[in-house]
Amino acid sequence: MNIYNFLKPIKTTTKAKRKGRGIGSGQGKTAGKGHKGQRARSGKYNLKVRGFGSQTSMARFLPKRGFNSHVTKNLTLKFSTLLYMFDNKILNSNEVISTESLYSIGLLKKNQNAKVIFDGLKEFDGKLSFSGIIFSKSLKDLLVSSGSTIL
Repeated sequence: MNIYNFLKPIKTTTKAKRKGRGIGSGQGKTAGKGHKGQRARSGKYNLKVRGFGSQTSMARFLPKRGFNSHVTKNLTLKFSTLLYMFDNKILNSNEVISTESLYSIGLLKKNQNAKVIFDGLKEFDGKLSFSGIIFSKSLKDLLVSSGSTIL
């Protein structure tokens, strides 16, 4: 037996102070906020956004920079990625590959174009057909020489 077994346990939580409940409570009248001023008002205060008294607020005097374009950019694909999709049966090599078929498998966003770039393939002997897809010049030459159709 130790002495701390007989002592009252220490409270781990304290009750919240009841502010604004009369002058006898110690936190009455102004409820610890002082007199007037922005910090004494109801609601949360944020001096950086609202302003510094009579000064211009920070949100107004910081420069507005940049521009967010709503035009979607081309999605750039490597040709090896397309070949990987054919090998794993994600795309069917017998069908015409178009932006709609790439959209349906989740590669493209709506109204977005695809550009396929060449990534160093020496030979290609498959016959594929493409519609509405942009190709790099070297890849276009390779596909046309192998007998593929580009619409």
